[in-house]
Amino acid sequence: QSAIRYPAIRRTTQKKSQNYGQSFRRPLHSRCQSNRAYSHRRGKNRDATKMKILIVEDNSQMRQLIRSFVEDLAEEVIECGDGEEAVAVYAAQKFGGDDRVLMDLQMPRLGGVEATRRLLAAFPEARIIIVTQYDDPYWREAAQQAGACGYVLKENLLDLRALMQADAGRTL
Repeated sequence: QSAIRYPAIRRTTQKKSQNYGQSFRRPLHSRCQSNRAYSHRRGKNRDATKMKILIVEDNSQMRQLIRSFVEDLAEEVIECGDGEEAVAVYAAQKFGGDDRVLMDLQMPRLGGVEATRRLLAAFPEARIIIVTQYDDPYWREAAQQAGACGYVLKENLLDLRALMQADAGRTL
């Protein structure tokens, strides 16, 4: 199975992860790429604080773990327990094109793939990254077809951070 890799991601994730090929098997969707120039400093800064992050995960401990990896990249981090809640919160909090949604696949009431479809139908500028435990071609394809701009395994959360930094025009 051949894989297409996004060059900017390859450069950053090879430094942080030995499992590079496991997390990034396709290029980022064009909606995920940002032209905004950010500082390369680690931690909160004026440019990084312009982004909001919505974490959609049914397991509260996993939400906290994901939050710990990405909270310094954003001004605000909001958490939801399922896809239905995510669609409502996205609209209520007035998320925009610079913001990110980190979506689990398997959740009660409304799963990640259908929530991704609904969010993109209502908000075409939404940038959704799937964060899941399923390293399966079926789920990767389903996420891509739904319009997700990234797919990261929960076991590789450093890859999630690298993806978000690369997406924002940063380097590690």
